[in-house]
Amino acid sequence: MGDLRRRRGSKPLLATFVDSTRHLPSSLLTLNRHSRVWGVGTTVPAQSVWHVRAVAVVLFVCNAVLFFLANEARLEGNVTWVVQLALFVIQLDYFLAWRHARTHDNFDNCVKARARTVQLLEDGGREDLAKKVDEEIVQAISKSRCLTDNLLVIGLGAPAAWLVLCKGNPARAIAVQVCFAILDHCNNMSCFGWSMLCQLHALQIQMFHDELSVAFTDLAEATTGEEETRESGRESGTLTRILSSGELLESTEFFSEEWVLKMSVGFVDICKTLGLTTTHVGNFKGLDILLMIATAGLFGLHMLLGATTWESLIIVGLLLYFSIANIMEPLAANNELKKVRALSWECYGELVSHSLLFKGADEEDAGASLAYKQVINQAKHLLNIIQTSREGLKVGDQEYSADMVRKILSITFSAAMVILKTSDLSQITGEVKGGGGFTGGVNATWEEVISYLESPSFGSK
Repeated sequence: MGDLRRRRGSKPLLATFVDSTRHLPSSLLTLNRHSRVWGVGTTVPAQSVWHVRAVAVVLFVCNAVLFFLANEARLEGNVTWVVQLALFVIQLDYFLAWRHARTHDNFDNCVKARARTVQLLEDGGREDLAKKVDEEIVQAISKSRCLTDNLLVIGLGAPAAWLVLCKGNPARAIAVQVCFAILDHCNNMSCFGWSMLCQLHALQIQMFHDELSVAFTDLAEATTGEEETRESGRESGTLTRILSSGELLESTEFFSEEWVLKMSVGFVDICKTLGLTTTHVGNFKGLDILLMIATAGLFGLHMLLGATTWESLIIVGLLLYFSIANIMEPLAANNELKKVRALSWECYGELVSHSLLFKGADEEDAGASLAYKQVINQAKHLLNIIQTSREGLKVGDQEYSADMVRKILSITFSAAMVILKTSDLSQITGEVKGGGGFTGGVNATWEEVISYLESPSFGSK
């Protein structure tokens, strides 16, 4: 706890921010290079209008090719209209993400948020958290968005292109893979800012929580120590000791008007930046998550009406994974904010106990002085602001929370049970055979599989 203590000599939590794109870490420069290719990188230097138009043409061609190939696959009977609609929703989501990133200067805002967060953490004396910005957050995002996520989507989506959408036609399958890889990488460059902003918010709130926690610990120790001193004084019959103003100021930062003002401004600044992120990114991200869940639902409808296939299951799993991952990122920041609110209640109770401890003392005593009462009221006001504030990363008026994840998983589980009990499982169970055992083959239904699993012959040699 000692290394978290930053006394009144430290700089304010809200420091003057000077935007600078110099001396960026290599991982952020890598993201910038990839992003500038797709027209959403930093505008320093400004990107050519013709470059952006060329990117728009490339994206239009890729979307047109995918739409044409999906339509051909439907006409040939490889997929249903539901799958074609699901692919169109994915393409629409990708285009909207690129357009949103262009409109809101996605990369520029991330560069500013990174520099601002590093400055705030360093000015607050938290060099350990400041190092995490580049060494952990930016580096991990650059690796996942520029490499890992692309390989994951392309690798798991390949069976759908080669075995279902364009089966029997390698040229079409390659075209689907190339176009989808381009669109997916462009989408990663459009949406990586959400991950970065959420994690930067979490670090800022963590620093605020740690500083409040240090002050609360000091306050609890000071209150307990004074109570013990007064109790021993009453037992020995000596006069009750009253702390001087200097002793109060040394006992905890809650009695420093400068510190209380600094924390008040810092928390208001946290709420303001959370609101800006919600307005400019969070609301769109809610639409992005909704479109991915809708696409997963369409693939589920396809399996319900047709056949349950490994390819469809993989795609649904991938869509749900990215949907939940996009919710977990703001959830971490909101959880940090909930910890601050919970701690503020404890601080408020301890502050009330301390003020009651000095109630009734003579006016000339430092503990009952006007200055003491004033700073106590200011500290209570700060804690009230924290307790009543409902700012957080939201989609509309709904705060990102664990309930969203639970609802998605609950609906998914219920839908999976319906699909498995009513859909044709021939694509999955077609390879299951055994002498004297299961003989349903490619025409197997869910009832036949259940009947075989419950029969004595299952598991026997």
